[in-house]
Amino acid sequence: MKVNANGIAVNVNIEGPSSAPTVVLSHSLLLSIGAWDAVAADLASDYRVVRYDLRGHGETEATTGAYSMGELADDVVALLDALDIDRAHYVGLSIGGGIGQVLASRNPDRVNRLVLAATGPKTPPEGAAQWQARIAEVREGGIDTQIEPFIGRWFTPSADPAVVERTEAMMANTSVDGFIGCCEALTVHDALGMLGAITAPTLVLTGSDDPGSTPAIGDLLASKIPGATHTTIPDASHQIALQHPGAFVAAVRAHLAE
Repeated sequence: MKVNANGIAVNVNIEGPSSAPTVVLSHSLLLSIGAWDAVAADLASDYRVVRYDLRGHGETEATTGAYSMGELADDVVALLDALDIDRAHYVGLSIGGGIGQVLASRNPDRVNRLVLAATGPKTPPEGAAQWQARIAEVREGGIDTQIEPFIGRWFTPSADPAVVERTEAMMANTSVDGFIGCCEALTVHDALGMLGAITAPTLVLTGSDDPGSTPAIGDLLASKIPGATHTTIPDASHQIALQHPGAFVAAVRAHLAE
């Protein structure tokens, strides 16, 4: 369904008992709520699962220009308000994890427990240059220019080909404005100075073979958040929840149940 939040129409899918604790799932760049199918199917037996498409992704409205992590975090707050949800657990992967860092730092009263997967606290200069190069490629040749290089970084060779194929289809459905806007947010991402304000019990998850959000970066992120723990999932690259949904959801469930 579509919900008006922070000035845009946001695509949302809600599953699970209405009286259960709410878990918000926030996906990575270039994907959509379909990236959470396996995870949501498991969690919905015990939680009210709220999946939403990021601004400019899936079926959520795109706006032009640069986005910021603050704006994307405000999208989540506005969505919670529109759904009359005071507090929720939050699970974010990749840019969804960056959004979660800002969300939980600025709005500690809205986040119960926090899971930050395949994400880091700051984009280094070389990473910022890569995001700008990707923006140029998409402006020149469209979203299709990004599918093959991202897939190569997102999965290990053991990944199920059917999962990879479904991921490629989601990527192709991303708007150019949504991709560019989120890349701009990633270019300037720097949450290091605000992580100490996070009060939600936090789990950091990384894939053992992720070339971007490495286990070492996961260690750094966890070290900056009071009381946070860090778990690495073996034989996984960036898309942990897609390649290993069982291991991912087991770690999430254990954290939410503590």
